[in-house]
Amino acid sequence: MKRSLEDVVQVTESSHKGLNSYYRVAPDDLNAALAFLKQEGARVATITGKDARDHLEVLYHFALSAQLHTIIVNLPYDNPNVQTITNHFIAALLYERELIGLLGINVIGIPDSRPLELPPKYSDPTPPLRRA
Repeated sequence: MKRSLEDVVQVTESSHKGLNSYYRVAPDDLNAALAFLKQEGARVATITGKDARDHLEVLYHFALSAQLHTIIVNLPYDNPNVQTITNHFIAALLYERELIGLLGINVIGIPDSRPLELPPKYSDPTPPLRRA
């Protein structure tokens, strides 16, 4: 990358291990971080969600050249809302649908909000990957 993500948005925590870089940003800074990565030529590799017991995390993994850049966003456990990133990376749609179905994260503005992984008759009100 010509510039660092840290030059563009406020990063609350970062670490670098080999070819992997990790950046924790506030949900309000996610859009600016994604715009920067897209401008740099990154492509979405995958998105993962994590139940950290007291909060949820969304990890956005991007490939850029031979490096992996991961943007981490913390969400409150009781109201996990995050904006869709499909306006920047349409390939994120299926991963965001997994976040909805498996962790109960509300992805705001997603073009198709149907849960991806759950069978139609799934009736447990707790998302299957929540530790609750």
